[in-house]
Amino acid sequence: MLARGEVENDLKRNGELALQAAVLKWWRATNRGDHRFLALDVGANVGEWTQALLAEAERQGVTNVAVIGFEPVPDTADLLRRRIAGMANGSRCEVVQAALSDANGTAVIHAVAGGGGTSSLHPASGVTGGEHLTIRTITADAFARERGLDAVHLMKIDAEGHDIHVLKGAGQMLEKGMVAVCQFEYNHRWVHSRSFLRDAFELAKGLPYSVGKILPEGVELFREWHPEMERFFEGNYALVRNDVAACVGARLGGFDPFNTFERHAAGDGK
Repeated sequence: MLARGEVENDLKRNGELALQAAVLKWWRATNRGDHRFLALDVGANVGEWTQALLAEAERQGVTNVAVIGFEPVPDTADLLRRRIAGMANGSRCEVVQAALSDANGTAVIHAVAGGGGTSSLHPASGVTGGEHLTIRTITADAFARERGLDAVHLMKIDAEGHDIHVLKGAGQMLEKGMVAVCQFEYNHRWVHSRSFLRDAFELAKGLPYSVGKILPEGVELFREWHPEMERFFEGNYALVRNDVAACVGARLGGFDPFNTFERHAAGDGK
């Protein structure tokens, strides 16, 4: 796993916090002072990612920040609201009890109580425990129109296998380049949703984004999908808008004809 660039998927060590810091730093350097920094936390669970983002914003002196968290499971959404209420800057957060998806309506989720973080619209066969709940679904495009959003600076998706559906539901936003960086999780649950990492590359074709993998040392961008990448190991990837890539320290990598992965220096256009 180390040879293939896989790292432990722990928020404190896997590069997610570094990406938060880099995107906030980019926003500070480019913002004219009349806009807020907006983040969407899709599959917010109990708010660990949101809490880390707000802490980093405070360290960087970014006060005009807002986070909208999407958590469809009622018990977990309540836990999230209570945790946010206990934060010094919790007033900057909003909880929406719904799942982002590729269609507006309802769906059945296998819910795990207590904010375990593994509730999924695509549970593995034979999974026991928990309960099945009917939840509300909405597309990111519909939500953006409803709220009048014109820019999202950082979007994080952790939807337990439903991530590609969330991305498809944000298709219009991505076509317009409304999202600067969109992080998503990729793991074995994509098997149960019958999805592939290749689907994310196909979705990005013709859009102003590159697909990259989030690593402790930064985001590693790929020119194209390669079969060696389709391993279903847990990790985080991102759609990075091309004009933002250099600003957040993204670099190019790729596979040679021998299926060996090569890493290039930042800004290397090989």
